Amino acid sequence: MSYRNKWTQRRARQIVFVFLLCLWACPAGGQTERFCVVATTKATETERFAAEQLSHYLQRITGEVVPVRNKSDHGEVPLSVGGSEVPGDLAEDGYVLQSTKGGLALVGASPRGTLYAVYDFLERLGCRWYYMDAEDEIVPHLSRNEVLRVVKAGLHVCQEPDFPIRMRRFIVYDLGQKGTAISQAIMQNLPALIDWTAKNRINIFQYALDHNWDCYGHWKYYRNVFPEMRKRSLVIGAGGHCLFMFFSPDEFKEHPEWFPMVGGRRQPKGQFCTRNEEAVSHYISNMVRFLKDNPEIAYFAPWPNDTGGWCQCPLCKETPSADRFMELGHRIYEQLKNTAPKVRVTHFAYGSHVAPPEKARPLPGMTVTLCTWGRDLSVPIADEGTSKVFRRTFASWRQIAADVNVDMIFHGKYARHLGLGFHPLPLDILQADCRWFRQQGLAGFELPCAYMGRRTKSLNLYVLAKLMWDADADVEALLNDYFDRFYVEAAGYMRSAYEEVELAQPDLRYWAHNYSLSATRLPAGRRFPQELRDYVANAKRHLEQAEHYVQLASNVTRSTCVRNRIMRFWQSLAYTQLEWTTLGLVVEASEHLAQTEFAEDAEAYRQKLDAAERLLGRARELSDRRQELAASAPGSGLYWDVTGSSGPYGLFKDTQIDDWLNVICEKREAAFAP
Repeated sequence: MSYRNKWTQRRARQIVFVFLLCLWACPAGGQTERFCVVATTKATETERFAAEQLSHYLQRITGEVVPVRNKSDHGEVPLSVGGSEVPGDLAEDGYVLQSTKGGLALVGASPRGTLYAVYDFLERLGCRWYYMDAEDEIVPHLSRNEVLRVVKAGLHVCQEPDFPIRMRRFIVYDLGQKGTAISQAIMQNLPALIDWTAKNRINIFQYALDHNWDCYGHWKYYRNVFPEMRKRSLVIGAGGHCLFMFFSPDEFKEHPEWFPMVGGRRQPKGQFCTRNEEAVSHYISNMVRFLKDNPEIAYFAPWPNDTGGWCQCPLCKETPSADRFMELGHRIYEQLKNTAPKVRVTHFAYGSHVAPPEKARPLPGMTVTLCTWGRDLSVPIADEGTSKVFRRTFASWRQIAADVNVDMIFHGKYARHLGLGFHPLPLDILQADCRWFRQQGLAGFELPCAYMGRRTKSLNLYVLAKLMWDADADVEALLNDYFDRFYVEAAGYMRSAYEEVELAQPDLRYWAHNYSLSATRLPAGRRFPQELRDYVANAKRHLEQAEHYVQLASNVTRSTCVRNRIMRFWQSLAYTQLEWTTLGLVVEASEHLAQTEFAEDAEAYRQKLDAAERLLGRARELSDRRQELAASAPGSGLYWDVTGSSGPYGLFKDTQIDDWLNVICEKREAAFAP
């Protein structure tokens, strides 16, 4: 697919030069040619923005002013814009780069495609956007002649994406209430995140409305970046587990019949009764009101609650939840088709309703999004090592989507930090999955990725963005390019550090491994299983080796900019080391407590308790240090878990250290019993 030379197959076809990098003729005196960017007065907002981006980066690259003009001045090569077409079968986001006698044409099948053409050209000059932080942009310093050599190299490039839907889902429910230091720091950085998203050819940005009103509390920050999204023709999306926004539990007192019957009684939790006409009307009317209040939304994903809890009343109990949810999807789709026709709405197959419905089918025009929650992300989805249930579920939904002729999207946890740990390198399965999904005719991906942990997941998301565009992209070349450009002379050491971090946490079972290896699942005083003790020892060993390589990288680095990048990685590594070291101390303390059961006398009993107490005291010190590290940079996104390290996503709860100390106190009070 990539770099197919469609252009030469259509020489007779006229081309719209949406932008031209045009050159003044070189006089006989030998002066080098100068650049200007030309856009027509009829250019769209995105096309004009693309011209400005091209001008901006060329000025940074060459150190020379590169003007944007609507028409040519005296002595410039004149170009006209409008009236012709790009190759007829080029996909919406596709584009062409074509060297001409005068300069270079950057042409998109759509305004967004034109913007992608500009970023493609800038990447050919050496620009890179691995992270959303401005200080981490890679912008080369080239002479005018060096840029000219690229322009005149005879470029004949035609590109279009393998997957038309390339969506980032921005999770915010873990930020807490609006107005806090961390939430403000994060949400105020949304413009940079939007910019990074477009530069890496992700075309839909979905703001996640999940679980509680805190996430909606940050909505105004999202609305503030709508102008930046329009500039880039980035599709404005919203959705998630947002039932709370349209169906409040407060309605239970007045309308208990709207709520699910579970175990013979109505309850104000779970889903609502989708066979109650008043309840359905109430839910959809509130949804319509939200979309009318936010007419910019073009992609909407209304998911049910995350907890199951489907109604078992006489009207519902004989129909599978998957069928009932699809029937509700019909109602939503038909209503929005009339009241918000520009909104693309998707049906989310997940959790308690992931199985294909027995009878109901998607309506033409709907989109189906499938989530196989809990995958082992060390194994490609088509591999026999992946759950047979997941593979059968995908195959069934894919057949349904093909029969009804609707787009199907895969909601994959590839880029999510929660539930996977600190994994700075791309997942090994990304390319295999993308190639297989392309073969299956998948329309694209929905990729949940929060702000917390963004630096540890950014390289993974960067490579995934490249693969969504071209599933055959050379991943090894992308990684070599990343380390060479980002860490320069320290590239080898830093790559070794990244690899050691990967070896430190080899288990890639989404969410399950954190839970199974977490202290949160064991009550204080219980001995940890051998599997966890071995895993902790392995993590500590490889993380220490990673730190050794980072130290070597810092020693050989001459650039202040590169050293700052190394230090940011080091800080994230230090946070992770503190977590695993603290957990290791708790595990070691549990061994001493377990051995008190076999103490031969009171003195041996006391020594074991003293040893456990010392270890837990050290664990508390490290836990406090980790919290201080997190508090020192609110919103930095350096860390892979939620600040506070609580719940099943963390390795342990800080309060559990006190629980273990309380066990020691209890054992001291009980004294030795032979």
